[in-house]
Amino acid sequence: MLTVQLKNQDPLNPVESADYAVQLATFSQVEQQVLTNDLLTSLSEQLGAAGLGQVADWVGREARVAAAVSYVGTAIDVVVKPAEGADLAYIVLRDENGIELERQPVEAEEQILGWHPAPGNDVSGRRLSFEIESFAAGESLGTVPAEVYASVREVRMRDGTAHVVLSGGASAPASEVTALRVP
Repeated sequence: MLTVQLKNQDPLNPVESADYAVQLATFSQVEQQVLTNDLLTSLSEQLGAAGLGQVADWVGREARVAAAVSYVGTAIDVVVKPAEGADLAYIVLRDENGIELERQPVEAEEQILGWHPAPGNDVSGRRLSFEIESFAAGESLGTVPAEVYASVREVRMRDGTAHVVLSGGASAPASEVTALRVP
């Protein structure tokens, strides 16, 4: 660009040497910024691959996470954590559209419950999410998403973040997994 400028400058009104020095410094800064951006992109990709490698051995294990899962005929382990002070709690089952499919009373204490659908409630192959609704003296203490244990089928990168793909196809960021266990 500078050589084109030199060839085409007006000989009666030449560009000052100080202006050339400023332009050279600017070009040098731009070149350094491009190299820095390339280096940061490379480092980011390497760190993302490292994150994937760290969770790759989760495949085949069961992850505890608040995510939708599919019922395949075996019990789904649901983590029941009622609100503090609750004297009654319910496991609330919802489909992928948020429609309530089932509500089962449970003891108002922290536990892991093997959930099966109520007789006649065919939920096979549907993505299901669980909530825990807590009550004290008949007053609602609120509803929170329930964590479940589900088999990790795959680990993949999405937007630079490792995600676990669970049985049934649902996925969640690896950072949301709160426990792992061997089935």
